[in-house]
Amino acid sequence: MLILSSFIAAIFPITLYLYIIWKMDKYEPEPLKFVLQHFIWGALGAIIFAILGSALISIGVDYIFAEKFRHLIMTIVAAPFLEEIVKASYLRKTYFDKRLDNITDGLVYGAAIGLGFGMTENFFYFITYADSFEEWMWLVIIRSGFSAVMHCMSTGLVGAFIGYLKYSKVKNKSRMVGSAISLAILIHAFWNLSVSFYETYNFGFVFIIMVVITFIAIFKYSLGFERKVLKNELAGELPESLSKYLSSDLRFRRGWIRESMRPDIIRLSTRLAFRKRQMRFLKNDYHIEKEIINLRERIREIILLEKDIGL
Repeated sequence: MLILSSFIAAIFPITLYLYIIWKMDKYEPEPLKFVLQHFIWGALGAIIFAILGSALISIGVDYIFAEKFRHLIMTIVAAPFLEEIVKASYLRKTYFDKRLDNITDGLVYGAAIGLGFGMTENFFYFITYADSFEEWMWLVIIRSGFSAVMHCMSTGLVGAFIGYLKYSKVKNKSRMVGSAISLAILIHAFWNLSVSFYETYNFGFVFIIMVVITFIAIFKYSLGFERKVLKNELAGELPESLSKYLSSDLRFRRGWIRESMRPDIIRLSTRLAFRKRQMRFLKNDYHIEKEIINLRERIREIILLEKDIGL
């Protein structure tokens, strides 16, 4: 019964968080299958490497430090360092995928990894450290509401950096990625430190709330940037009567184009806008050039069909 209850308690809130974050990416939603790949890496791959790495590090910690310091060193130094690196390591692969093209994408993919990691870690905590129902409930509330959210935010912020750097002219990108991972380690370490002592618990809660607010602010900024990309890149590509809808929240309303056509023209025009932006950084990329030509033709067919049948 404990295992089943813990399994449900671990999965339900985390999948809800994942769904909310995925839906927040409203202008260019990431393929759910690709998002789930990141989630699974966090839930399985990153966890396995974190366990193996922790076992190796603990050998050195046990040898160097006195017994009364070992747990604290593992909690506030080793765990944040190791876990944030293994979580973020998958984003190196994501960086070279064309589906990653802005900050919002990085936030979603990084958050998915962090949520997957937090889900599995929560499950282990729920079945291991609860000696009574009250303790189990307390663990579920704290870890679902704060610890898993910390994992989500920390890796999500690393993803945001990577999404920003991919199509930017920033020099020394490796150093910037290192700085982002260092920030994630600090967030993780401060949370672990705060919940290690009864007197500092409240500071940890306030800190995570501040991190969440920062995450949401970055997400909103990135969505605004996406609107600008849509407006700038679709100018001249489409009739003004259509582009004003496609580059704003008006795209989600009915009536501006035949409803059966609306999903397709939104999807195709959004992809066209972001592929055009990519071409500014990837000169002479034959595959993207060919895709842009194909997208223009498919959009033109929809517009012509709309004119033929009328509203």
